[in-house]
Amino acid sequence: MEYTIHREKKFDKIKKSCANKFEEIFLSIVLFLVKVTKSKTLANFLESFTKKKIQRMQQEITRAKWDMVTLEKAQNAINSK
Repeated sequence: MEYTIHREKKFDKIKKSCANKFEEIFLSIVLFLVKVTKSKTLANFLESFTKKKIQRMQQEITRAKWDMVTLEKAQNAINSK
């Protein structure tokens, strides 16, 4: 069994950071508009977007835990050699 470890590329970090900032700004604007206009449509959009974001984050946490278990198994396999 072979294991490879890849470093996260700098461009990917920058891209993730920009996407997170854009999402943060976008949500701030939508939240402001909901407060000002009291729009049910925007409130529903914000609610559904938040639910989807929470679901994606839970999936990322699960994936990270799975990766950690895989790395621990690889480390144990390497140490046992």
